[in-house]
Amino acid sequence: MQAAQADAARRLDLLRYQVDEITGAGLRPEEEEELVAEKRVLANAEKLAILAGGASDLLSGADAGARGVLDALNEASAALAELVGLDESQAETLESLNSALYTLEEVSRTLRSYASAIEADPARLAEIEERLDLLHRLTRKYGPTVADVIQFAEKAAREQEALTSSEERLEALAAEIEVLKERSGALAAELSIRRQEAAVRLAAGVEQHLDDLNMSRACFTVRLERRPDPDGVAVPPGPADPDGGDAKDRFAFDERGIDRVEFLISPNPGEDLKPLARIASGGEASRLMLALKTVLSSVDRTPTLIFDEVDTGVGGRGGHVVGEKLRLLGEKHQVLCITHLPQVAALGTRHLRVVKRIEGGRTRADVEPLAGYERVEELAAMLGGAPPPPAAVKTAEELLVRAQRVAASAQ
Repeated sequence: MQAAQADAARRLDLLRYQVDEITGAGLRPEEEEELVAEKRVLANAEKLAILAGGASDLLSGADAGARGVLDALNEASAALAELVGLDESQAETLESLNSALYTLEEVSRTLRSYASAIEADPARLAEIEERLDLLHRLTRKYGPTVADVIQFAEKAAREQEALTSSEERLEALAAEIEVLKERSGALAAELSIRRQEAAVRLAAGVEQHLDDLNMSRACFTVRLERRPDPDGVAVPPGPADPDGGDAKDRFAFDERGIDRVEFLISPNPGEDLKPLARIASGGEASRLMLALKTVLSSVDRTPTLIFDEVDTGVGGRGGHVVGEKLRLLGEKHQVLCITHLPQVAALGTRHLRVVKRIEGGRTRADVEPLAGYERVEELAAMLGGAPPPPAAVKTAEELLVRAQRVAASAQ
């Protein structure tokens, strides 16, 4: 509507002219057909009078010395009436003849009246031609038929009314927007308070899991920022605005509120907090994501999680912890984990081995599902190489037994 305001004056002038031109003509949908029919009669008035009078004369015999159809029928009716007096079986024939006679008499009178009523009227004919010319000009401009022209005028009138009241409508919409912004600001402030509270709980939970994942010195925090925007929502100061602030300050917003949320991590003491996306170590990033996903497992709707060597830099003892957290995540998500630690692999509900082979000068990778003793052998090979020593086989069996206990306790 604001964009249309600039062009509204010109558009209003055009609409006003169009509406006035059409409504001033006083159109009726069926008018053109009626005028065309009347014009045809007036243009042929003399011929119509001659034809109607001639037909009436033929029926009535009006010309001197001429015997008309009605005269003959009257004579026939009289003769037939006399016949019926002698033979009543022809009474119905007489009735039919008389009926035809009456009808033709009425036709003759109607034609005589029609012929006497018709007269040339050049003034009326000119008036009709002028009116038809107006209708043709309007239909060329606004529609193929008079009905279309009338419909065009109705639509233009509605648009004219809308443009005339657009300024008032814009003021009403602006007021409505401010009301909605005020409500949105209150909701955004409440959401910020909840985010600040949740950020503290999330940071504490993530750091606890990082401690279990051999990142005890890592520091994790959540940063909430706002971007000033004169067209944004006004947010009252409060717990969500620890530095106080002006209640008239406005901030940019979207459907998620006014906060721009960022996760920051310092993997080692003395390092600055950096955005999660800028962590250099893939293993650290995987473990941080594992910690985050573990904390958020009950609310995270992501169906499938993939961890690529999340156990990098983790020893065998820490591998149990990593594997147990992955197993816990597996209760609510499908978890795929690429690992070289048997302590992690033993805790999976399925064990797949990736094997590379060279065939015909080309490298091919196959994925083989393992079950039963095949899995024991693979875990033993991961522990002690191939062929695995007996001690490695025994340890592999113990890992699988322990994994069963972890699974049972999780249920």
